[in-house]
Amino acid sequence: MGAKGKGYDLGIKGEDGWRLPAGVVLDTDDQRKQYLAPARENRRHILCYCQDPPIAMSVALRRETGRYYLTPARRASKGGNFTPPKHRTDCRLYHGDRGPSAREGETLPGVEVGGDDTVRVYLAAALGDPEAQPERPPARTDTRREAAARRTRERIGFPYLLRMWWTRAGLTAWSPDPERSPWVDWYEALSAEARKIKVTKKYRLADVLYLPQPFSEERKEAIEAEYRDFVSAAMVQGADGEAVRPRLLAGVVKTIEDGEGGAKRMHLWQKKFTLVLPAHMVESYQEQAKAGQTIEAPQQEGERIATAWVFVLVLARPRASRGKPGHYWWKASEIAAITIHSRTAIPVESSYELQVAEALVTAGRAFVKPFPGHAGELEVDGMTPDFVCVDRTPPVYLEVYGRMGDPEYARHTEEKRRRYRRQGIIPWEWDPLTEQRMPDLPE
Repeated sequence: MGAKGKGYDLGIKGEDGWRLPAGVVLDTDDQRKQYLAPARENRRHILCYCQDPPIAMSVALRRETGRYYLTPARRASKGGNFTPPKHRTDCRLYHGDRGPSAREGETLPGVEVGGDDTVRVYLAAALGDPEAQPERPPARTDTRREAAARRTRERIGFPYLLRMWWTRAGLTAWSPDPERSPWVDWYEALSAEARKIKVTKKYRLADVLYLPQPFSEERKEAIEAEYRDFVSAAMVQGADGEAVRPRLLAGVVKTIEDGEGGAKRMHLWQKKFTLVLPAHMVESYQEQAKAGQTIEAPQQEGERIATAWVFVLVLARPRASRGKPGHYWWKASEIAAITIHSRTAIPVESSYELQVAEALVTAGRAFVKPFPGHAGELEVDGMTPDFVCVDRTPPVYLEVYGRMGDPEYARHTEEKRRRYRRQGIIPWEWDPLTEQRMPDLPE
């Protein structure tokens, strides 16, 4: 799953209709005007053929820029509610995190998809040369006000980048055939997707990322050489003599220790180096990494004990270690973290979800654990399910209600249940507050 940006056909039915690849219609403003302006003038829908039947889209015009774009065609529905149709997750018009309230049938803010299975992201923090300014999409207007608005709104942060990377690598889905090996297969999947994600005009994620490869004695020297080359590429000397080029490091957290002045020292598995989180970043990391550790729930008798790991993506700069020539530590400036099931890399948000993931894997089920907004065709009435078993037709939805003692959470849960009922879906549910033991999994 994930927004791959495939160019499914767009078209208009009728004697004067047409059907063309999405890129022919949408790639340039002139093409948009040629194909979309007549449809808007005649109040005709554009059809997206990523689904069968095709999805009807209306044409809209952004008057301040003169740019035509596509938006879900509104249809009357009982109760006055409107849920836009769901494009395939690999469709160019799929919105991912923007969900059903998206206005434009294009791409996410700060994300542009290409026809070669690549995606270009615009990060809130700069990468590359010391003089580089924060990345921003190409200007589509000459006015300063509109240019400033684009610079402030169309950026993505590192938490979103990490979740998009994880989803595109297929690590939110699990199938028992074939199973993937911890870290070996994860490394290959993440490395492959890192070569498809452009983080600047010049660099792909793989160009500015250190992801430790699986360690082996046979490859020890090659691994060390790879790390030295990565550090050297980051060691651009500024006027003050310090390295000023930021780079990305990612991996599973092995240890985290107290440092000076409230900072934390972090070490990752597979390769020994030190990441230092300044005191002002520690709270952000702890908030992102708390899943699976905030609620202690007993394992059922005879059940395999599930374990969770924390995976991080860190923006950092290298610093030379005093008194240790050739040794470096990394000072972090941004961090994103997710908690994952240690056997499968499936993301989890609580210790209860960890138990469900373990039970599904043990039972040999094929399932998806989407990040919010990344459910695609598995989304239900605009919401992201906790788990979806995709080895049954129709899919089986699973919900874990881990904090029903919180009134706000309970209200949110009731809204989820209402949406399921509207769609005629009866999900499997577990409320640990009333059922300490996890119910039997659905057939």
